[in-house]
Amino acid sequence: MALVVEDGTGKSNANSFVDDAYFRAWAKVRGRADLIPQSGTEREPFLVLAADYIANEKRFTWRGVRKTAEQSMPWPRTGVVDADGLSWSSAAVPWRVMMAQCELAWLNMTGVDLQPALSRGGQIISETVGPISTTYANAAPAETEFPAAVGVLEPLLWRSKASKMIPYLTTEVTVSGFEGEFMPEDDGA
Repeated sequence: MALVVEDGTGKSNANSFVDDAYFRAWAKVRGRADLIPQSGTEREPFLVLAADYIANEKRFTWRGVRKTAEQSMPWPRTGVVDADGLSWSSAAVPWRVMMAQCELAWLNMTGVDLQPALSRGGQIISETVGPISTTYANAAPAETEFPAAVGVLEPLLWRSKASKMIPYLTTEVTVSGFEGEFMPEDDGA
């Protein structure tokens, strides 16, 4: 397997956001360089699996739109304004995505399965026919989230706190009320 690194052009065959040198530098700064496989060919599958995790569009709802219809990865994107109001270039992959991929690759190297198969739950575990009684298995287990990786991505996602903010008001408004019932204060007019 060979890494094909997305360079900001929207490659149709990309399978990583970072190259091996970037990952090695990331690991070295964090004191993890001696703990990763020594061979680049041994590291590549972990980088690809980490990129697959980030590319899972059921998990992440990215701001902006893909740069091209043919690109294999969710980045690069156009029209991305993050939760802080900062615009991101459509000609590059954000450092946030690259850092998250490195963290996820590291976790995978330590034995963490990034995308395990999950039982959906709800299977019938007992059944009585008369008078009817059915017992179901517990609901599906919660999917593991990796805060060190997902936290750095949060400003690029629609689910971030800023995306839930009330739009700016152009005039001053006083709000009062109780249990969801709000009405402007009477100004005596």
